[in-house]
This record gives sequence, structure tokens and C-alpha cells, in this order.
Amino acid sequence: MATPNIITIRNMTISPLDASEEGLWTAPWNICLNGEKAGEMAFSGHAANGEVTLGYDIEGLDAERAACAIEALSYWAFRHHEVERVLVDASDGAILEKAGFERHSAGYVRRKLIRSTLCYLEKDGSYLMLYRNKKKEDPCAGKWVGIGGKFEPGESGDECLEREVLEETGLKITGYEFRGIIRFISDLWDDEDMYLYTGSSWEGEDTFASGTFECDEGELVWIPKDKILSLNLWEGDKYFLEPMIMGESNIYMTCRYEGDRLVECIK
Repeated sequence: MATPNIITIRNMTISPLDASEEGLWTAPWNICLNGEKAGEMAFSGHAANGEVTLGYDIEGLDAERAACAIEALSYWAFRHHEVERVLVDASDGAILEKAGFERHSAGYVRRKLIRSTLCYLEKDGSYLMLYRNKKKEDPCAGKWVGIGGKFEPGESGDECLEREVLEETGLKITGYEFRGIIRFISDLWDDEDMYLYTGSSWEGEDTFASGTFECDEGELVWIPKDKILSLNLWEGDKYFLEPMIMGESNIYMTCRYEGDRLVECIK
């Protein structure tokens, strides 16, 4: 599958002027806001040994929008390339810290976090929800979530999604849409980038409804979409579920928790 080289995050779209693989790291990228060109970012660098080293020059963007563009490029590098971290040799720490970078001896670095997938299968106006009530010491105990789990070594997001749906539902998913990335920051658990999907088609019957298939993590139930937000959810889940239920894609946000209490959601 060809690498998608157009990235949309919030109301910003960035795309390279040179779409060749080599040009992705050396050519200027167009920056558009709400469909209108707002400026350019010229990157210089290379990708090697699981790391991207970048320099950049910004034209026409304020600090907040520049941070958004750098953040978008980081998501793209993590999702579509074998990249574990993005390193930027730059003195403009305020912009980079807004983009999720941390100070490093060689400049600023953004590391790939624990990665997971979460998918909501859709049928007849309902989402398939998992009520977590079986695992011991489950941080999600008593909450309703979608279908998913952590990446295994070497997996892409799509491969993780397909494996997790099969393991948790017995269904082989054949049609799905990537909706965005949700970053979770916590004082108790490892920080995480969650790749969000919806599923539209699959092979197999939902035998969990009749009790033939049993998920070892909880109870699987089809819930009408207009009832989802009234369930006992993680508080941050409501912030991405609402736009997703309304049909939106390109959902990117950061949810910061203290314990199980949401203290901040940055869209």
C-alpha cells in the first residue's frame, strides 16, 4: 500500500511538494488551514536506524500552528515508517514542547509511545461495545470500551486491529476506517498512543450474542449509538466518541489523567 503523504490534524492539512520517498524529508511541505494555504515548512533531514533527524524552517505560521504541523509530521512518521523517535536539532524549544517534544542532549526528541488500537464495529446504527468485567486487576473494570489492545512487535496498526478483533470477537474484519490517534498521558500507567478505527464489514457470525463465542475480557453487546455516551465510559472517551458518532474522521487529541480522573483534554 502506498504511503499516504497528506496529513490532516484538527483543521490543518500538510502535504509535501515533492511526493517522492526521498523528497519527503527534504522538500517543503504545504500548510493549509480550513482548505486555505497558510504557509510552508521546509524540512531537511533523514530517516535511518529507527530515527528521523530533522531541521526545519517555518514561513507564515505562528508558534501554535507550527507546533501543530510538527506534531502532524511526527504522527505520520510513527504510523507509516519504522521510526521509534523524531529528533529535532533546534533552539525553538517553546514550539517543540507544544508539539510534545522533550529536551534532549542533542536537541529535542519525541519518542513513540506504547501503541494500541481501539475499534468500534458498526451494525444497524449500533456499536459493538465490550463491558470489562472478567479480568483480575483490570484498570478498565466496570467500564464500556471498544475492541482492541496493544501492538505486538513488528505489527502495523491495521495488523494489530485485525488480530485484536479476531481474538476478542471471533470475527475476521474486512472493512474498516482509520479515524485518528488519541494520546493518553497518565501519572499511573505508561503513556499511550491509541489508533482509533471503526469497522463496517467482517466475516463470521456474531455468535457472542447467543453465547457460543465468549470473550475472556468481558461481555460483548451491541449498543445503539445514541445510547453510547450514557454508558459508564472513561471520561476522555466521550471526547472522541461524540465526533466519531457524528461521522467525523481525523480525530486527534491528548487526554491527560490523574488516576482515573480526566484533568485535561487537548484537541
